[in-house]
Amino acid sequence: SSATIPSTIASGPSPPSFCRAIVLPQGPLLVSGTASIVGSESMHGGDLGAQLDETVRNLQQVLAVAHGSAGPRPVLPAGTVLKTYLRDLGASAETAARLGAVLGPGVSVVTLGADICREELSVEMECVCAYGGSG
Repeated sequence: SSATIPSTIASGPSPPSFCRAIVLPQGPLLVSGTASIVGSESMHGGDLGAQLDETVRNLQQVLAVAHGSAGPRPVLPAGTVLKTYLRDLGASAETAARLGAVLGPGVSVVTLGADICREELSVEMECVCAYGGSG
């Protein structure tokens, strides 16, 4: 069975035109493009470190809802593959250091240069992670 992520996590004034996250039957949790956005407002323009922290909190919140937890998990679970898209690939070292400090062991990070969903944002992430929920 698949878990449904409530639209309040993934929507602002109008819902996104894509699915924020889905749990595949007997499979992983897939989380699509997530950035430093709260509600419909971009957060921390010009501050890559704060954007990274906010984006990880947003990912943790999606995982918490999928797992039925009351709050976000402290780190992404081991086995997670995290794709990090950077507007400026020159910030790869800073990104790796910041993520290394907040992510748990066993999280694989792939960093790519790309256009980001909003002009004022510097980073966007998506992930595939183990799902231990009941559906």
